[in-house]
Amino acid sequence: IEQWALPKDSIIVAALANPRPQKRLERLPAILRLCERKLCSNGDSRPIHLLIAGEPSQGNKLAEHSLRQIHEQVSQWSFETQIHWLGCIETTRDLLAGIDLLVSPSDFEGLSLAHLEALCCGVRVVANDVGGTSEIGARCDGIHLVAAQSDDEQFATVLSEAIGVLSVPLETTHAALKRDFSSIRMRDAYERHYQRLANRPDPGHAKESCERRKSIRRKPAG
Repeated sequence: IEQWALPKDSIIVAALANPRPQKRLERLPAILRLCERKLCSNGDSRPIHLLIAGEPSQGNKLAEHSLRQIHEQVSQWSFETQIHWLGCIETTRDLLAGIDLLVSPSDFEGLSLAHLEALCCGVRVVANDVGGTSEIGARCDGIHLVAAQSDDEQFATVLSEAIGVLSVPLETTHAALKRDFSSIRMRDAYERHYQRLANRPDPGHAKESCERRKSIRRKPAG
């Protein structure tokens, strides 16, 4: 992060995602600029700088289109000097150690490892309340959830609120991560799930068995 020579008083947010349609990274210039305005109205004039760690898949037209959308929004919101492209990074630890917040405006998510890694490092996450993010948010006070389908203004409001409590220690996050999202706990959950799938009867076989039982019940006595 030092290589970008960011102002010492800036708020540093990051997105750990490869540009593609569902990640909605093109929303970030508007969200961050609107957030700056909200903070300024409350006496906080610090600029927000955005780091994007990720790169589009080569030859993927949807990913390339998403990248063009990001550049268009950067230009529209005059965010050129506040966005920094890190490309593909080997480890997230150093990045997470130098940022204030992780942001994720995705339309849908699984159980995001980026979110879990950030929380493990004590970094708050502002993300749409979708998919596995909802599950993490129900257990960790370090996740600030934005209602699904919210507009940029609403996302910026939640982000500004998260920035306002950056100095507040996370109370439930580390215990929840160890209890509910450790590799051992998740391994056990997958094992139980696979066992349920393995023991589930074949749909065709179940239907045949049901029809056979009905036939037996319909036979006359004697």
